[in-house]
Amino acid sequence: MDEIKIEFSYCVNDRTISFFCLKDIANDETFEMLKNQILTFDKKIKEAAIVHLLNQEVGQEYSKQITVDVKVLELEREPFVME
Repeated sequence: MDEIKIEFSYCVNDRTISFFCLKDIANDETFEMLKNQILTFDKKIKEAAIVHLLNQEVGQEYSKQITVDVKVLELEREPFVME
């Protein structure tokens, strides 16, 4: 099977950042900003999935009484590489 190379593009403050892998981002400030935004997005997605599952399993009325807060571990630069 042929390899597929995916380029990510991210728009922030009227500029576009494009990269194939997070480790390609040389600027530490840009890397940290993207990492934090990706972790925040990941947290929101996980929380929404848990709430959806609770709604399906116990019903919306009961699940409204439950607070969902996913704790995100701070990751170092090296393990956070997507390839």
